[in-house]
Order: sequence, then C-alpha cells, then structure tokens
Amino acid sequence: QTFVAEDMRTMMNVGWQTAPRVQQSSIQYKKESEPEKSITEDALSEVQVIQNAKIGPLGEIKFHKAFIAGLEPGTKYLYRVGSEGHWSTWYDFMTAGPAEDKPISFVFVTDSHTKGDNGLEAYQQLLTDALTRYPNTQFIMHGGDMVDDGQFLEEWTQFWKASSIYASSIPSGYAMGNHDVKSEGKEVFAKGLELPKNGPDFMNEYAYSFDTGEVHFTVLNTEADDVNTAKQAEWLREDIQKSNKKWKIVMFHKPTYHTEAGRGDHSELSQIYFAPVLEELGVDLVLVGHDHVYAHTYPMKQGKPLNNGERGTVYLNGGAAGWKFYDGTKYDYLDFIYDVDVPLYTAIQVSHDRISIQARTTESEDLIDDYSIEKLDAAVTSVSVSPTTASVAQGSTQQLTATVTAAGGANPTVTWTSSNSKVAVAANGLVTVVADAAPGDYTVTATSTFDS
Repeated sequence: QTFVAEDMRTMMNVGWQTAPRVQQSSIQYKKESEPEKSITEDALSEVQVIQNAKIGPLGEIKFHKAFIAGLEPGTKYLYRVGSEGHWSTWYDFMTAGPAEDKPISFVFVTDSHTKGDNGLEAYQQLLTDALTRYPNTQFIMHGGDMVDDGQFLEEWTQFWKASSIYASSIPSGYAMGNHDVKSEGKEVFAKGLELPKNGPDFMNEYAYSFDTGEVHFTVLNTEADDVNTAKQAEWLREDIQKSNKKWKIVMFHKPTYHTEAGRGDHSELSQIYFAPVLEELGVDLVLVGHDHVYAHTYPMKQGKPLNNGERGTVYLNGGAAGWKFYDGTKYDYLDFIYDVDVPLYTAIQVSHDRISIQARTTESEDLIDDYSIEKLDAAVTSVSVSPTTASVAQGSTQQLTATVTAAGGANPTVTWTSSNSKVAVAANGLVTVVADAAPGDYTVTATSTFDS
C-alpha cells in the first residue's frame, strides 16, 4: 500500500506484509521514463503477534515499511517490493505536481468496518464508483474504523483486500477509530501504516500533517485520554500556525458536533479540546466519522453556528462506507443531513478560491450533497466616488464620498489626492477650492488599499 507523505511532491510512503519467516525485504523503484535506472532500499520490518479470529490461536504477521524521499514532482514512478528472486509485480505511483496553485482532488470515506465478504464488497463497490466518477483523485482520506474489531487479524486482512483496488497506486491517509484501536489493533495501525512521522512525540504514530497543493492537512487521534488530547490540541495550534498554506483541513474520528440521534448533548474530548483551536484559527474544513450519518455543519465559531454567511469552520461527517448505520438527528448546528442507510463517499476538490464537496452513493445517480466553501483572496474590487463631477466656486468646498467594494476579508482604507495644489482635498474627502484658483477642470482621485 502507498500512504500520504509529508511533502507529496517529493516523498512517498509504502508498506506491505509478509509471513514472519521473511528475514529481509526491500523496495526497488525507478522513474517510468528511465526504466534502466532503479534504486533499491531496505525496508524497516516489525513483527506483530495478534489473534487471527474470534475463535482460534494467535498468529504473527510481519510488516515492512519504506520511506522514499528525493523524488521529482509531477513524475510517475514504478516500484516493487520483496527480495532477489521473490519480487512482487511492478506497481506505479505519481508524485504531486510542482505547481502549488493547481487544484487537488481526494476522496474522503470513513467507518468502513470491514469484516467478512459483505464489508469487503461494499467498500470495493463504493471506491470503484468514486474512482470511476472522479478519475483525477490523487489520494484517499479515511476517517477511521477501517475494521469492526481491531484485535482480529482477519479483519485487517479483509480491509487490505478491500483497499487493494487502489492502495498500491493511490496513497491514503488514515485516522485511528475506536474500533481500530481494540487490543492489538493499535499496534497494527502503528506498524502496518507508514504515515508521516512529524507529529508530537507522545502521539507520533497516530497524529501527523502533510502538504499538497495549497492545502495543509492535519490528522489527529481521538482515541486518547484527556491529558494527551489536551497536548494534541497544543500541537495542533503550533502545526496550524506555522503553515503558510491558504487552506487548512483537519481529520479525526470522533466528531466535535454529533449527527447520530441521542448524542447531541454528548461532548467528546474533540469538542472540548480541538474545537476551540480549530475555530479560533479559522480551519476551513474538518473531516470526521464515528456517527455513521452524513452531514455538514454551518460554519462554526466559538461553538455557535453562523447562519448569516460569515466564515467559520465547517465540520463534515462522512457517514459510513460500509454496512453499519445509525439513526441521525438534524441538530441546530447542522446545515445538511442525509439520514439514509446506504454507504457513501465524498469527493473533494480544493482550488485556489474554493473547496468543492460532492457526496455520492452507488444507489443513485443523484448527488447527495453539493456544497462549497469559498475563500477569495483579499482584494479591493472597485472604488467609486460620489458625486462624479461637481462645479465648485473659488473659496468654496465640496464633500466627496468614496464607496469601496472589497473581497476576501480585506479591510480597505481610502487615500485622496488632487491634480493641483489649488484644489485641496482632506483625508475625509472634503474638497476646498482656494480663492485664487484659476477656472478649469481639476481631478480628485480616491485610491483604496487594504490590510488582509
């Protein structure tokens, strides 16, 4: 499988599994355009002991992981894993392009709860539809609960089979869910998923961030106690503040604002610790799961919905990508809810000025949700002066008014200038024609600048 990397233009993470008896495994990779020039690097390997099924003995699995750096942006690479005489087939992946202002496209799913053939088939059908309808998808984001019970290896094996339709070529990012974390599931997540290792020291395997295009992504772990959740919130603040990307998107499993019936008054630790930071810093979009009911909130600020078009933080609950569903309630902070028991996915495109969100199911050709978040660059779009012309006698005054239209949160100011010192204009637009001014035409100009 391939996984998101800290810089998607120049890095790639790859992971695979073997029987424990395999002593050493490597990755070999090369540019598709230069097939004769390959590089081989040894993988890092760890063994995990885990119960194979609910009834049965313990088993072992060996995880291998490779971090590849120094890649060229916008380049297709081929890779294979294994060892001399035991190589896999060749797979391919594409690094992100060098231009940061190009749109990025990804698919968000959550709560697949893969167990048994039904979960496998439902997930594969859903992702096949997503990648067919949105062929420019660059990566997959999964909001957690990949499996139904993380303590059983057979469920992880089923998820790896389910994701095999894309995982070898399309990288994925994951948040850990409350079903993934059960028993040895936490160790499978840490050892089996080669995710960026740039998170806080105390949560390095489960919290991380990465950049692609104009977006900074942050992934957090809601399967932590109060102390570590509070510490994650501190790291989240630092991580967001040091990024200069225009758009900020955060993902974690348990929601800050619930969509499931009966949970509206239940405050998760994510609401207590994460939400104040997210909304204070103006994070644009938060991807969550857990409730198995698709919905998005109004823009939120200080825990309150903004219904008047103001900018705030939008929380998107991805529903369920598998077979398990709950009843939903349209709480007052929810702008939209889709409470139908079908698996679904969300295709998201981020361009310079807009995040476009489209939710779909394989049950219908119709869009479930078609929503966008707009963030224009700060700019002054027009300046008009009233009156546009005026006849003013020598020794008299005329009040001019400037009307400025601004976008993107620009805070405009107006500067007045005159074409002749005999016609003075004050900072408030009051024009004074001196007594000895010669008759004729004079020009007064209003110029607007802004602080973003």
